[in-house]
Amino acid sequence: MTDMHRMTGSGGTAAWVSAIVTVLLLCIAPDIYSGSPRVLSVSVNQETITVFPDSCIGVIVCHLADEDNDSLIVSIQISSDGGSSWMVPFQSNFFMKLTPGTHSIPFTVQGQHGDNCVAKVTVWDKLETSDHSRRIPARGYSYLMGSKNGFEDERPVHQTAFTYDFWMDTTEITAAQFLQFKPDWIPEHLGMHYYKKNHPIDNCFYHWAIRYCNWRSILDGLDTCYSELPEKSENYRDYLHVVCDMSKNGWRLPTEAEWEYACRAGSMTRFYFGNDSSRLGDFAWYWTNFDDTIHGVAEKKPNLFGLYDLYGLMLEITQDWYDSNYYEIAPLFDPTGPASYPANELSDDPFRVQRGGFFRSNAKDIYSSRRMPNFSSARHPQAFRCVRTISE
Repeated sequence: MTDMHRMTGSGGTAAWVSAIVTVLLLCIAPDIYSGSPRVLSVSVNQETITVFPDSCIGVIVCHLADEDNDSLIVSIQISSDGGSSWMVPFQSNFFMKLTPGTHSIPFTVQGQHGDNCVAKVTVWDKLETSDHSRRIPARGYSYLMGSKNGFEDERPVHQTAFTYDFWMDTTEITAAQFLQFKPDWIPEHLGMHYYKKNHPIDNCFYHWAIRYCNWRSILDGLDTCYSELPEKSENYRDYLHVVCDMSKNGWRLPTEAEWEYACRAGSMTRFYFGNDSSRLGDFAWYWTNFDDTIHGVAEKKPNLFGLYDLYGLMLEITQDWYDSNYYEIAPLFDPTGPASYPANELSDDPFRVQRGGFFRSNAKDIYSSRRMPNFSSARHPQAFRCVRTISE
């Protein structure tokens, strides 16, 4: 991950030797390490690992240093083959915020990893930021997508992995940003008194969102992702066969796998801040606190990746067609949803996946794994945020 402050270490004897060498280097030439956070040592005590038939638990001990002595973003990965291959723990947070110092981090992994279990720790002072987007560290990471405690279409819980990092907007596209692309857009029928300053785009069609993505790509000198767009049509059916080339470096809508990964930010709990819904008001505008007003973006707390309003405020459009059974066949790497839109028994207007809920949603509808179908022709109350693939 270029331009991101990080250092990794591996467990076992090699890790302790590396730690001793690192400490000696710090004593001899401290300027070598000035400025960047670093991992001084990482170990997994094999004697403390408990092995079960389908998993094992253990503890990583790591020592972190940082010149600024502020909070760090830390990720952990586990290897059972001495570092040849890596996996993230399941049923454990694998991204977290820690202060410099020594930490004992419990982990749970699938499979039996007791014989040669080593750990790798990666640390960032902060994730790379460009304009109002954040680089999401996804390449080489995986997570358990879905929920066994949620709705039926969130099952089966399945492993999802990425072969690339991606940029993601920290907020939903605002009305002010959208007006630069479509200056004649004014949601007059809602009344502007209903909105607060810096409010997100609302009443947004899918085809407006993807046209915005192409427009923004051209503005930024990037390759456009969407092709086969009709020239001027406002009919949703004319956009059912639009092609999205995710290998391009331009802006596009997130897949729902990207959205959930970025939302979770390494968490395996119902919400990215834990399981206690009483804390939701600190992070989201939703039914309990929205006060009959559409609030501005970034007024609530962000998740660990620095992304705002993933819960509540506005429904967020994803790139994927909705199929309630898709998780049964979803591939491990880089899933993009069904290849074509499934038949909709209720209408000839096929469903797309929306995520995150909106300002009138209850807490039961705005947790990390919640999937919501909505018609391709749907407009209100939905917004979007853009992502783009980082292939190097």
